[in-house]
Amino acid sequence: MLTLKETLSSQNDLESLCADRPLRTREAFAPNAFYGIDGILKEYAGLPRACSLKVVVPHGVVLDENYIWDAEKKALVPGVLCYPPYREGAYRDQTDKEVFLSASPFLYLVEMLQGQPQPARQGTIFFPQHSTHHVTVEMDFECLAEKLTQLDSEYQPVTVCIYWRSFNLGHHLPFQKRGMRIVSAGHMYDPAFLYRYYHLCSLHRYASSNSLGSQLFYSLKSGCSYFHYDSAEAHLMADDLVLKRDVSNPSLATELALKALFRTPQPSATAEQLSTVDYHLGASHLRSPRDLSRLLLHAEMLDKTRFHRRGRTRGKSFALPTYYWRSCQVWKRRLAGIGRRS
Repeated sequence: MLTLKETLSSQNDLESLCADRPLRTREAFAPNAFYGIDGILKEYAGLPRACSLKVVVPHGVVLDENYIWDAEKKALVPGVLCYPPYREGAYRDQTDKEVFLSASPFLYLVEMLQGQPQPARQGTIFFPQHSTHHVTVEMDFECLAEKLTQLDSEYQPVTVCIYWRSFNLGHHLPFQKRGMRIVSAGHMYDPAFLYRYYHLCSLHRYASSNSLGSQLFYSLKSGCSYFHYDSAEAHLMADDLVLKRDVSNPSLATELALKALFRTPQPSATAEQLSTVDYHLGASHLRSPRDLSRLLLHAEMLDKTRFHRRGRTRGKSFALPTYYWRSCQVWKRRLAGIGRRS
């Protein structure tokens, strides 16, 4: 479990921390290893690190009730840990998986970090809208950086938490040029990412961003008071197919409601803000370590014994359990490799 001291030490070499790297995982659904969420769930549930989760675990807060990532639909595992609860219907309609209501992996991390030393909080940690492997954010970073220097003294100093991809694109430089401290939670394939994220937030009284995303919910659960800073228009640059595949957007009503709720900085989070964040993180379905362990072991059993697929539009159809489909894929890859060598 990463400590605050180790988090601060890692900030001395952002080039290494943010360097691109391959995803190394033995997970049946590889994206479960994004941000270290697989390790968080196993540690909380008391399961061996070497085991592979047999459920899809969404790796961020999705504000669109109907969007399901295509990779999740195709994942060869029998279940999904669904949060927030308003996405249950979409998973049941669009996938053939058993749907288990649970909470965001970040909430399980927060539970495990209860009792950790709490540092004195000061200033604001700011999360600029970030680029990804396939989608690049274009906006006036110079203008945004200049506006952050003009925030009232109550919100100073401003620390900029830069995403690994944005760091490699140089998006941190306008902030750095103005004397702001630059920090990062690391690469998305870093298993310590969310621990580092929590510790960086724990140093700050306020958190802010110019985009609506997981940072809103995670920073508040890390003890920050969050405010939305809607002061820089951003454009997402990628092929239309990539944007459709990788980007989900909240409904206009959800977007306006969240921006209104978090528009005005508060000395501490209000009851309404806390309730809203808990709702989107599925806090009411947070499971005990024993209950989560039972659920994950149940999914392990289903992986080899669940012979039917469910779908409201397709009815019931019989198919091999997911374990055997994955095994077939492994053998196909091995045979293809033998064919290429011969």
